[in-house]
Amino acid sequence: MKILKYKFKDNNRGFTMIEVIIVLILIGIISAVAYQSVPQETMMQGTEFDKLVSHIRYTQNLSMARSERWSIRIGANSYSVRNPANVNVPLPGEQGATINLQALTITNAMTIFFDIKGRPVNAANVLLTDRVINTNYGKTITVVGYTGLVTTN
Repeated sequence: MKILKYKFKDNNRGFTMIEVIIVLILIGIISAVAYQSVPQETMMQGTEFDKLVSHIRYTQNLSMARSERWSIRIGANSYSVRNPANVNVPLPGEQGATINLQALTITNAMTIFFDIKGRPVNAANVLLTDRVINTNYGKTITVVGYTGLVTTN
């Protein structure tokens, strides 16, 4: 039985530097075109949506960490986090206590209170069913009743 051996030629060692540079330039051009094709308002809505979800979870975390009932008041074009004394508090990394939404619109305003276990309750501290927040971004935020799980879809 013969073992076949293939000998590589010396000139077949991979891509040249010119070929790699051309491919990188093409990838850059395609990326720039793709980035510009996404509307700026859609990108802003997505950013504000993600920030709102984060702040709902932050409010829930405050309730559990401090064993107090905190709330988030969500309006059509703004929202704010409130402490147990019902006073707006500034959020980390934000300029003020009220966050104004520029591109995102909430279609059903509400206030969500969280008990010390992070579950959604009403002002009388009664457990609620699912709280669904609808937006013009085409996505919703759901705070699941009895568990407090915050989901998006």
